[in-house]
Amino acid sequence: MPTPELKNWKYYIADPSKKPSLLFLMLHGCGGNADDIFKFIPLLRNVIKNENFIAVAPDAFWQSCEKADGYQWFDIESNYAKKLFSSPYATLTEAEKEKFANMEKGEKGVVKASETLNCFLDFCQKKFGLKNEQTVIFGYSQGAMQALDMGISRSGKVKKVIGVAGCLIPPDKESFKKRHMVSPDVLLIHGTKDTVIDFHAAKQTEEILKQNGFNVTLCAQKGMGHGRGEESRSFWLKTAWYTAKAMASKPTLSKINTFFSQRQRR
Repeated sequence: MPTPELKNWKYYIADPSKKPSLLFLMLHGCGGNADDIFKFIPLLRNVIKNENFIAVAPDAFWQSCEKADGYQWFDIESNYAKKLFSSPYATLTEAEKEKFANMEKGEKGVVKASETLNCFLDFCQKKFGLKNEQTVIFGYSQGAMQALDMGISRSGKVKKVIGVAGCLIPPDKESFKKRHMVSPDVLLIHGTKDTVIDFHAAKQTEEILKQNGFNVTLCAQKGMGHGRGEESRSFWLKTAWYTAKAMASKPTLSKINTFFSQRQRR
């Protein structure tokens, strides 16, 4: 079965005059594109001062049914149901588990997507002269699901996987064991009031990773949803804070707030 192909990607270097010291592979959410996830980069640039990072963002493989200019990494749109992410995996019906199986396997599954994306990441590392220990896989929503699968199934361990508002696909212990090759550090960031991908899915993911010896941190965005609409400013402020802290940077919340205030006045 062939793997999907990437058609478009873009990159940003914090200081083009210097060799980058850190690579972010940034994966957008379902219905989004590379431009969407790139909106986070100016904030990232403002809070990560001790690394000359490069951020690479591809468009996902498959056209979204919801947005003409949007894409999805694997076929979640045909299989999505809120209950899948709000209930323990063991309590799901066989029909509901089949939806996860559809997301995981087949031509439009997360497994095939990871094969292509890990090859693409190898290419980026070679192109920019960086190694696994200098690489962060960052994903939002469906992109977080893809990032987690990529990170655990690579041949080498990356510095960190950061999953925002996502979870393992499927969040099942036995399925995880079949995919588990390496154990990178993992940072999960998730709203406790998320109605798209329930916070329970993040808790299940944290539990599975911890049971398998991962260094994993779950940062709960208390009272937050999926990071969209009116709450997006606060959600992404905190996401930048957690990300910078995970990268051993020392941001201050006042600096982040000042940055957002300046952007709003433009």
